[in-house]
Amino acid sequence: MIPYFHIPALQLGPVTIYPFGILAALAVISGIWYSYRIAAREFHSGETLLDMAPWFLFFGFISAHVASIIFYFPGALHQQGYWTLLNFTSGLSSFGGLFGGVLGAYIFIHRHRLPLLPWLDVLARGFSLAYVFGRTGCSIAHDHPGLPTTFFLAMDYPARDGFPAGPRHDLGFYDLLFWFVLFLMFRRLGRRRRPDGFYLGLMILAYCPIRFGLDFLRTNDLAYFALTFAQWSCIATLPAGIWLLWRAVSRPYFSYPPPENGEVSQSDLQSKIKR
Repeated sequence: MIPYFHIPALQLGPVTIYPFGILAALAVISGIWYSYRIAAREFHSGETLLDMAPWFLFFGFISAHVASIIFYFPGALHQQGYWTLLNFTSGLSSFGGLFGGVLGAYIFIHRHRLPLLPWLDVLARGFSLAYVFGRTGCSIAHDHPGLPTTFFLAMDYPARDGFPAGPRHDLGFYDLLFWFVLFLMFRRLGRRRRPDGFYLGLMILAYCPIRFGLDFLRTNDLAYFALTFAQWSCIATLPAGIWLLWRAVSRPYFSYPPPENGEVSQSDLQSKIKR
């Protein structure tokens, strides 16, 4: 059993800095930084990633917030009206952020006539590191308590949120373990080039079954026809992951041919891009 711990907020005059907020900021920074490194090394186009970042961040953040309110806290919407959608401190949905981020990236990629799957692969790899920091924030906030258990990775929760004290599943911590392992796996797989769509397909195929099962251990998430919003998202997303990974393995395709002399100019790069 893991002892329950609490990291207090830091008060700097009128400003309160919460550990979760610091880790959320580190998640954004690390994800962009890691994606930039991959794009610069493999596509010789790190600046493109930086230009894309505001698009997937804006759409991802808005979608994560809206999905959280609608599917997890609809009572706030009924009580406070649509103004609660402007309260961006009320929660974020991971799948909502994922869907919105992909939409924002797609809009940018389509507008600039870039190949879709290679850039989504870059974001998937960056997302794996970002989620390590993001779920670390969830772990230290202990904001995803699960069912009581005697599992050796259980968190010894105090009495809180209407639940009695005792060991419980900490779903944020379990997610942290998954994303840490996936990040290490992606780093190892990144030692050689992979076909378009490989990383995105692998991420979906690995995460969806695990997240689907873990959500049965949650205690306070609303269910729709016996399943949570995240579980329905897993069902909707999993076929895409299977198709992407099957396509990458059975019909490998590379939108960016490797440069003959190790260097590629921006004009040469654009001439090689396939939609």
